[in-house]
Amino acid sequence: MKKVAGLLTLIAVGAIAFAATKGDSIGAKEAPQSSLQEEIQYPPEVKAAMVEAQKAAQDWLKLVDSGKYAESWDKGSEVFRHTITRDQWVTALDQARKRLGGVKSRALTKELPAWNPNGLPPGAYMVVEYNTAFDLATNSGEVLTLRQEPGGEWRVLTYNFN
Repeated sequence: MKKVAGLLTLIAVGAIAFAATKGDSIGAKEAPQSSLQEEIQYPPEVKAAMVEAQKAAQDWLKLVDSGKYAESWDKGSEVFRHTITRDQWVTALDQARKRLGGVKSRALTKELPAWNPNGLPPGAYMVVEYNTAFDLATNSGEVLTLRQEPGGEWRVLTYNFN
């Protein structure tokens, strides 16, 4: 499990490193942090983007949950697809998810928008976090980073779980 989790983390780091070579980075403008008790008031256009990104994350996770790992790679962001081959992704995810088992429950815990983060191509990004219970790992979490592609579609850039 550690080897596969390490590979998936390496994928995330590789995606960031690859992205840094694809264009100029502009200083990050991150969304304000909040405590669980306080609700951030985002402008309507940001709220709409958050809804779209979360739907894209859920749709992508459905592919992964149903074992459609190759299709999840196809639906990943351009940067993601340049970071790992389709076969490497399928193998790594298959090994990892076999050790976790099926998803028993998944609850959204956080969404954080960001614009133009350092080391990545300029644009809109969203970090989506879930508390996830798997059959064999009941107290887990998942974190997805999504990028809004030039055509406007939200696609997964990184996927991490613990």
